Amino acid sequence: MNIDGLKNFKVKNNDIETLVGIRSEIKLVATNYAELQLDIPDWIDEKLNEIEAEIKSLSKAEKLAKLKKIDSMLRATMGREEKRAALQTEKDAILDSMK
Repeated sequence: MNIDGLKNFKVKNNDIETLVGIRSEIKLVATNYAELQLDIPDWIDEKLNEIEAEIKSLSKAEKLAKLKKIDSMLRATMGREEKRAALQTEKDAILDSMK
């Protein structure tokens, strides 16, 4: 991608793989500026921060979805009494948090 493409890259609505690739390209541009002893443009740090925050957010969302799937699978393997006890524990925790 050219410099203008990197500057104007829209971070939202991309997957982690794409964001990691763009991040690598921007870091390479920053390295080239440094090697040439040029001031690194502000947009580079700004874009890197934006990309890294989005990667962190997407990664967290993926982990939460995986946890939800695991919870669902665990509940499917529970017996009736285990489910009842788990629901009662959850209900009690919610009621306690409301005090």
